[in-house]
Amino acid sequence: MRLSYPLLTMGLAIALGFGWLAPAIRAARSPLMASTCPYAQIRLETTQAIDRGAICVAARPWFRAGLQVLVYFTDTRPANPGLWRHQVRQVEAAAGLRTLPPDRFEPNAIALSLTLAPELTNNIVITYGDQLSRTPIDDPARLEAVKQAMSQQLPTQPTAALVTGLEQTYQLFADVPPSSVQNLPQQTMPSTATPVSEILWLLGGSLLTLGGLMVGAIAWRHYRHQQSLAARLQRLQTATANLLMACNRLLLGDWPEATALYQQFVAAGGLRYPSLIQQVTAALAAAQAEQQRALQQQPLKQPLAITTAAMKRTLRHWEWIYLTLLGSRDRTFKLSNSDLQALLQPDLPDTARWLVKVELEQIDPAHSDCVGVVGYIAEVQQILARLQQAPQQAPTQLATLQQSRQTLADQLSPALQLAPAVALQPLDSLIQQATSYLNQDLPLSALEVCQQAEQVYQTLAALNQALTLHERQQAEICAYLEQGLQPPLLAAKQQRVKQLLVDMRRFLEQGQDAAVKSSLPAFNQASQQALALVHTWHQRYQANQQTLSQLKQTLTAAQTELEAQAQPNWRSLQAYPQPHWQDLTGCVAEAAKTLAQLNHDQMPQLEKLTSLAQQDLPQAERLATEIATTLQAVTQQMQQMSDRLRHLQTTEPQP
Repeated sequence: MRLSYPLLTMGLAIALGFGWLAPAIRAARSPLMASTCPYAQIRLETTQAIDRGAICVAARPWFRAGLQVLVYFTDTRPANPGLWRHQVRQVEAAAGLRTLPPDRFEPNAIALSLTLAPELTNNIVITYGDQLSRTPIDDPARLEAVKQAMSQQLPTQPTAALVTGLEQTYQLFADVPPSSVQNLPQQTMPSTATPVSEILWLLGGSLLTLGGLMVGAIAWRHYRHQQSLAARLQRLQTATANLLMACNRLLLGDWPEATALYQQFVAAGGLRYPSLIQQVTAALAAAQAEQQRALQQQPLKQPLAITTAAMKRTLRHWEWIYLTLLGSRDRTFKLSNSDLQALLQPDLPDTARWLVKVELEQIDPAHSDCVGVVGYIAEVQQILARLQQAPQQAPTQLATLQQSRQTLADQLSPALQLAPAVALQPLDSLIQQATSYLNQDLPLSALEVCQQAEQVYQTLAALNQALTLHERQQAEICAYLEQGLQPPLLAAKQQRVKQLLVDMRRFLEQGQDAAVKSSLPAFNQASQQALALVHTWHQRYQANQQTLSQLKQTLTAAQTELEAQAQPNWRSLQAYPQPHWQDLTGCVAEAAKTLAQLNHDQMPQLEKLTSLAQQDLPQAERLATEIATTLQAVTQQMQQMSDRLRHLQTTEPQP
């Protein structure tokens, strides 16, 4: 018998409505089934190979008995028992089994925590809730026997040690009659699938219900949506717990100076820098406070009937916890998962690193300005990186600066009119200071001074480059002036350049390299404007000379046309009756007079105006326009006379 998908869905919905498949559905939508152990939270901070499956199977009896289980194993070696206890409490809180503050462990939970630090007397910690306090687990002697059995298998067999701990503690618990343990919630064993035969049996009596089809479809969509939300919540909780534990590895300690990050700071020589001590201590204290604030944001208690609205509220609450840890600023929020892992777990190989980055959907980070625990850690990590790199970088940068300084001194522009020792005094002072810091074994201070010196060097190099360009520009200006050019306003431009140069020379003598840097743009602009003014005037002069030459040629052509064509044409016109040429009377005489005036008065005046001696180019351009207009008028008159004669010769009988 084959069943269609709608009928199967309808049957599932009706069965769900009667509660027949509730256990199977709860197990199917459990977010733990996808990728983690369904019976326990397993947190491993280790590079060793550990069988999660074996641990998960060993935790199953505890789950069946209604207990929440946490298994925590780490390679870290806390400096003292107090730090180890603090680390265990933080992990338990991240797993949701401990409330901080007040310090309260979940009554129906058990946690096994191990560290590979045999020098600690309590490297195995077994924490249990109040509901197990009336069981043999509460017997110190019997619990110590369990720890001894686990300890014998460390460090070579961590999986066996964890499995032994789970199995033997459960045996202690199982020896107690159920009546001795009150109010334990009965948890349902997860199931990966519901047998098809059971579904077929459940379909009996439901296939005739037409409304069941609609109910089934709605229920299926609702189930799929809740399944998606549950899976997202699981990823978010996992990432939050991993992020919290990754931060905790670096921040574990009752005060900032007790953290691993501060110890790295000390190892890198940070105690030689008082300002950094204050900065690092403040950042670590802020990180620990933010971490504590995240732990105090306890997850919302979910009702028995999980609705979509309730699930979204839970997601939003967890996203706020996650954002408190990560921070909302771009410096950390936009880091990828691999970048976050490298920042928080640099000592672990890629295969041992955890998922710590998820995308947020319920809240917008742009509406929050939160540095976050990771933000403060990143600040300290940046200081550590500078401390660790300074011993190699500072001597190299100092040697480079000294070589650059010598090269600059050899190439210093004479336009500065200062000796190299005076001109380079701001740079020399910083080089001497950096050398002194290196001799005092303060490489970070030396590196910071070298960075300042590099900026001063760049300013001096830019000044020298500007002066070199200025010298070439001045040489070009002088070449034009030697040709006789006299650009107006050039004296004012040159005075502006000279004053800026005097000011920069004074700034150098006073060691004010910042003032030199701010004056350079104005100096470059003024020097370029002076050269541009000369270029423009030279081009204008050449244009006037070309206009003068063209006008001379036009005047000569007009005089030739007057003598060779206009005057003979006028005599020929007079052979025709007077009405045909009367309006042209006097044109030839007027043209001859105008050309003579241009030749003897205006053209010599134009030559004088455009000469190097006078260079009155604006007046010359106006006069040239007048001459060109006059020549055009004369040419038009002579052309009119030629056109009239040609017309009469074709239309009138020959006189």
